[in-house]
Amino acid sequence: MKTISTIIIAFIMTITASCNHTSATTRVEHSSGIVAYYPQFTSIDLAVEQMPAAGADSVIFCCEAAFTGELLDSFKHTNIADNHIAGGTLYKGYTCPANTGAFSFFNDGSWSFSADKRFDLSRHPIMAFCQRLLIINGVTQPVWNVLRDKRTIYRALCEKNGQLCLVQTTQVDTYARFIALLEQYQVDNAIYLDMGAGWNYAWYRDSNDKIIEIFPESKQAPNYRYRTNWLVFKR
Repeated sequence: MKTISTIIIAFIMTITASCNHTSATTRVEHSSGIVAYYPQFTSIDLAVEQMPAAGADSVIFCCEAAFTGELLDSFKHTNIADNHIAGGTLYKGYTCPANTGAFSFFNDGSWSFSADKRFDLSRHPIMAFCQRLLIINGVTQPVWNVLRDKRTIYRALCEKNGQLCLVQTTQVDTYARFIALLEQYQVDNAIYLDMGAGWNYAWYRDSNDKIIEIFPESKQAPNYRYRTNWLVFKR
């Protein structure tokens, strides 16, 4: 028979595990023209081929990452813009001139934004992807003229005061205005994330561990089934 002390210890351990499990959620912060999502993560990965289902137990925040080249019925790594790392494995992607930088997350829990498309393999990255670099070390990069005046909802992976966050416009705006809003929010680093109808679907866990979908209507968009890769923050 279990002693009372054994039962009490088991109960405390259960409560502690439950608290640790639910504490890893996403803090949401609103500022002028933007909303910022701060996942309270322990690891980051790049999911490929299949997006983690909304509510996947280990996931806190999930959204599209790199560009997809063609609308293909089957998945292949060479349809993801530039080289990328998923689950610690390096894959070759197609060459994308629009990409000017990269983001990497390393085995020791650190990360980096870089102003080129090379990965520091000596640091053992768990994941990495290439995209359009917007801001590096507080310096805004040249505006992408192709998108300068295009009006849509924009999203970027950013670093502010040593914390990673996903920053998104609260309404349709131009690319140039989005950059100005990131400057106003004073992010230190920012790299673009793929958006558009179908591509902009995302989901996260709020402070109550409730699953919140972003642009769930995009699941009905024709391009939704052609997505290839996702930025995944994990508990």
